[in-house]
Amino acid sequence: MVFYMKCLSMISLVQIFSHVTYFPPIFTAADVFWLIFIQTPILSFTILASPADPDLMTWASIKNSTKNSNLQLFPQHLLHFCTKFVPSSIVVVLVNTLCILSICTDLDEKLTRFTNESEVAEQNRTFLVQCRPLISVLVKNESKIPDVDFVGIVNQKYRQSQQLSVFILFLYMCIISSTYIQRWKLLKHQSPFRNKPWIMAVVVLLVAQTIYSAIVISINSLNQNEVVSTPTLFFGPYQWVIYLVASLWTIVCFASNEAAKWREISDWTRSQKRARLEFGTKLGMNSPF
Repeated sequence: MVFYMKCLSMISLVQIFSHVTYFPPIFTAADVFWLIFIQTPILSFTILASPADPDLMTWASIKNSTKNSNLQLFPQHLLHFCTKFVPSSIVVVLVNTLCILSICTDLDEKLTRFTNESEVAEQNRTFLVQCRPLISVLVKNESKIPDVDFVGIVNQKYRQSQQLSVFILFLYMCIISSTYIQRWKLLKHQSPFRNKPWIMAVVVLLVAQTIYSAIVISINSLNQNEVVSTPTLFFGPYQWVIYLVASLWTIVCFASNEAAKWREISDWTRSQKRARLEFGTKLGMNSPF
């Protein structure tokens, strides 16, 4: 349940970041519904199928010595959320921002080339495609290039960038969830593959996410008034940076979450030692400390 709540907070945080950067929302209502009610709950509940810790019976019971124990746990959970979920949220927003800027840069280059190569006889309509706050591209529907729908290209490419953001967000959630399978053991000590339901869920959900994104992109392409002859998931001159950042962060995300988990295990070990040496326990009363 804690992982599920943090995933919901992560989705909300990504949307907030997109508004702060003055870009359109990264996720549509359908994307949010898909993530909140289908993908994330299934992934979260498969964590419960993790095998029991063999050292469970040796744990020392920690008594609530203060009345405000729940309030004391809030900063701890907030720190865990900031170290595990917030960096991946920032990367998703960064990838989406790079997609939009790359789309507008590519569109600006095409408009400049078409304007230089053709003589404008008449202008039917003029409108502005804004990529705030860095780039503003003036799009003109000229009679010499009637087969090019620049607005359709922008809408189609932006929808593809949204689906790319949805996919990498869920991919990062799957990576983060691997550290929740065995709470107090690092993955090098206990493999996550022991949780068969989790492995099956990750594979099936990633395939389902791919199918969902493909369907959304196909429907969006069919809804365009004119055929846009541009490759799917091509975002312009910066796309190699986009895919490089999204791919490399999977490694950094895994390593940073394992480092955060190692810190949690260290704190847990210290709390166990303190609990065993409390005066109310037999070991604590006989301890010279």
